Amino acid sequence: TDEPESTEAANSTPASSESSPLNRYDLKTTGVPRVEETDCATSIPADDRTRCLTLVVPETREAGAAVGDRLVRIPVAIIGAWGSGEPLLDPLLWLDNSAGDGFITQRVSVFTETDPHSLNEFRDAITLEMRGTGFSEPSLKCDEVSELNGQVFAADVDPTSDEGRVMRLDAVRACHDRLIADGVDLSAYASQDAAQDLEDLREALGISQWNLVVGEYASKLAQLLARDNPETLRSVVALAQPVPLQADWFADQAGNAWRGWSALVDGCTADASCNAAFPDLQSRLAGYVADLESNPRRYESVPLDFPGAEAPFLLTASRMLVYVRWYTRAAGYFFQMPYSIAGPPGGHTDVLETFDPDDPATLTFQATDAYAAPDWGVWEMFPQNAGSDQGSFALGAFLSTMCRDEAPFTDPTALAASLDVPLFGPLLGRDGNLEACNVWNVDPAPASANDPAVSDVPFLVFSGAYDTVSSPQWADSFTDGLSEATIVHLDLGSNATASSAPSTARECAGLLRGAFVDDPTAMLDLSCVETATGPAFALPD
Repeated sequence: TDEPESTEAANSTPASSESSPLNRYDLKTTGVPRVEETDCATSIPADDRTRCLTLVVPETREAGAAVGDRLVRIPVAIIGAWGSGEPLLDPLLWLDNSAGDGFITQRVSVFTETDPHSLNEFRDAITLEMRGTGFSEPSLKCDEVSELNGQVFAADVDPTSDEGRVMRLDAVRACHDRLIADGVDLSAYASQDAAQDLEDLREALGISQWNLVVGEYASKLAQLLARDNPETLRSVVALAQPVPLQADWFADQAGNAWRGWSALVDGCTADASCNAAFPDLQSRLAGYVADLESNPRRYESVPLDFPGAEAPFLLTASRMLVYVRWYTRAAGYFFQMPYSIAGPPGGHTDVLETFDPDDPATLTFQATDAYAAPDWGVWEMFPQNAGSDQGSFALGAFLSTMCRDEAPFTDPTALAASLDVPLFGPLLGRDGNLEACNVWNVDPAPASANDPAVSDVPFLVFSGAYDTVSSPQWADSFTDGLSEATIVHLDLGSNATASSAPSTARECAGLLRGAFVDDPTAMLDLSCVETATGPAFALPD
């Protein structure tokens, strides 16, 4: 989870609110949209500053839809400011993770389970699920696909094989048909409706302006709000994986993954100690992938990261690349990846093991990821700094977003070229979710959904050098129409201020974030960026 960068904040004791933070808001509790006071989910830790609501909004906002036709119920949490004095009236809205991720529990824990968060000192923090995800109703989870991921695909069948693709498409079709039979309008669970949910929440709380702290998919929602409702945004911080509206998601994924991995290899090469320890990092991974493509390994028993647990496991080139793609971008792991791929036999960092495809004892992380988080498959990225007990993934919500907002704007020539990207082309150039759009059958978004956002709202955009989902190029194009945007490129994974080993880059990101939210119109002092470096690479003893 995200930790405080302010020494003052980290050494203070949270204030104990004698009154609910809800008392600071003029709640709209009738009509649609509205909010309803409710108990927090049991997975959200009890805290005297935390209160929960349900946002009630129409499922479909198309012209002619009746207000009471179908409603969506979205959990909301408000974490009161912990500092002394009256909180400021422009709270934080904190949203990160990918489309389909339902992680309100993890987001609340950012402010309640660690030392007091510096951004929460003088401002309330607000977070919520996205429609169709997590505890929202209806849920667009696809248990039909999750069962495949956590059983057959983990142990016996490669989902990227012809057989696996057919099995997955059949499961996606079954999920689609079940949701349609339940009356769900699958076209109403994409970005524009999700952004309108945020605007409805702001109005239902009686907030004039707020500050957005976003990452990944929520960075798209911030662009939509900045374009359509700029007067409601005081500032926007994009902490992680900026995704421009005009990005070609499916055609760019293989190139972004290769670029992020190659940047990590280059970073190791430029570090004398890392280069001496792992001089063949790039070729080592290429050799593993080539070997596994021709000779996948199936083991009857691989130890899982649970006491005494073991399970059968199928190790394939695609599974290997999923591991590399995820842990290279992850804030707490990327500096251990060279050791994991090219370290000494039997080696072990603080967390990751040296990989050996012929030793099942070294495959604990890959196998545990397959079994512990079956909602996510090889084409979806598990959230950073979160555990599988802190949320869930709704593939249906993910597909509604991707198939409505991204698939219609995919350049077929660029997509075909992505198949030739080294290592990651065969996996991401044939993304199973793009294939699934053929059966998900949602209406395409209007062409304007693929245009850059034009706005003068102040933005601070962070880009991590080792991001394998977004890229520095995406960060640059993210700001094409944003006249008051500042981009900061740092020697980190995809989340600039998330938990990681201490580093000057992470400290710099925290300082810049705090200064920007304090005064988003002031000139930022970027001097720390010039000398900022990421955490030291893990090395053999």
